[in-house]
Amino acid sequence: GKHGKNVQHLYLTNCWELSNDATPIINKFGQKLRTLSLSNSWNLSDSGLELLSLPLCKRISLTNLRKIRSPGVLSLLSNSNINTITLSYCKSVGNDALIHPAWADIKYADFSRCTGISDEGFLAWTTFVNSNESREVDIDEDAMVIDNTIPASLSTGQFFSMKALFLNDCS
Repeated sequence: GKHGKNVQHLYLTNCWELSNDATPIINKFGQKLRTLSLSNSWNLSDSGLELLSLPLCKRISLTNLRKIRSPGVLSLLSNSNINTITLSYCKSVGNDALIHPAWADIKYADFSRCTGISDEGFLAWTTFVNSNESREVDIDEDAMVIDNTIPASLSTGQFFSMKALFLNDCS
């Protein structure tokens, strides 16, 4: 029916049992959806992300999705218009998720506690950042990024267009 056809912001946060089977239902909202939160949906995996159809969605939160990896993130970014993504606590997302031109349109990214991402991935990611756009990046709390990334990126001017760079509690 027509129920839910005007929903623009869908928050399925802490739906622990939400799985890939929910993807067709989420897609029914996809034509108008601007914001989607799937945070703490522990059973959602790459194959679920790959099936999402979110043509107008601008913001997505994938915080603490334990089963997603780089292929799912890249598929989602490649097939959407997302400009804000939260991947905090997605510990299985690795450097290969950042080595892709799909990141060029991202204005805010949160990589907090993405311990699979290191200097190598973050440096590669900076090559896809459009230097004409302001960016905010959050890599708080024990991210494996810092030692080589900051000096190398500063020397090449990669961070000069960033609006904000959060590096809290990094060891």
